[in-house]
Amino acid sequence: MIDLKSLFKKLVSSIRSRLDLLVTGKTAGLILVSIVYSSAQNFAPIGAEWHFEKRFAFRGDVDYVKIICNDTILINGKLCQRLEKINNIICNNRPDVEYVFSNGDSVFLYDWRLKDFGLMYVFNADLNESWTIKFMGANQILDSINVNVDSISTMNINGHALRALHVTYSQNVNNFEYTSQSTILEKIGDLIYMFNWNANGELICDGDYPAGINCYSDNQIGFFNWNPMQDCDHVTVSSKESMISPVKMVFREEDDQLIVLGQEENFMHLYITNSQGQFLYKSSGFGVQHQVDISHFVSGIYFVQVHDNNKVILSKSFVKR
Repeated sequence: MIDLKSLFKKLVSSIRSRLDLLVTGKTAGLILVSIVYSSAQNFAPIGAEWHFEKRFAFRGDVDYVKIICNDTILINGKLCQRLEKINNIICNNRPDVEYVFSNGDSVFLYDWRLKDFGLMYVFNADLNESWTIKFMGANQILDSINVNVDSISTMNINGHALRALHVTYSQNVNNFEYTSQSTILEKIGDLIYMFNWNANGELICDGDYPAGINCYSDNQIGFFNWNPMQDCDHVTVSSKESMISPVKMVFREEDDQLIVLGQEENFMHLYITNSQGQFLYKSSGFGVQHQVDISHFVSGIYFVQVHDNNKVILSKSFVKR
């Protein structure tokens, strides 16, 4: 006997996936075969959620981006995870829906401009190994970014020992090399932003930008908040006065010194947490200047907050290589 309820459910899911592609005009080159559900995925299992902080170039507002894995679909013979972005980052120049699939230790991303899959993550890459992310830039010219593994460590997330790659992204634009550092965590991805590269190429976007992961959850690892001092969907709207922070932070990489400069003797409090949400440093109060030796910190992403009268007046992150 035909299960009409099950057949109808599959039909609705298939139509929704096709509409995603039709609305964005990205159907060319795609072969949509069927909808298949999988219970075991190393990266982006069904129901997984990422929350990333979003900031803005010329104002102090704080917003967030939410990415949800809510379906699977066959594209060109590959079983892909459907990743939907809520409150997408405009300057990242990527669509609201992405498709990825895993093969061993690697994750591949579908690029609708190239009409093909490309390498995104290699979780088991060794020290000094690298891979290349290829994409079509905003100027419609094939572009690429090299990802090099600078160091490797292990992060414990809810009892799961996950491999962490501390990497440098490098991109050549008009014979000038742009570089940035981040951490790519096994099963979770880049801890600054899942798609942590500038697809605008040589174009400059002075709008929004990703500022690090807030939370992650799935049915295997569970829920984890990297910054317990704030909620996953933390949002603030700044006034003109608050755009100019009363304190500044400087990270001197040459001698591993973190320096916080204030404007007056306010006896502010400084907190530093690691990417696992653990408090590594708490000051008892400081005034005009405070210096912290972080030479004993391992490579990774760290979060800094300065409080004055129980109010957050500075919130930043930095990467120790």
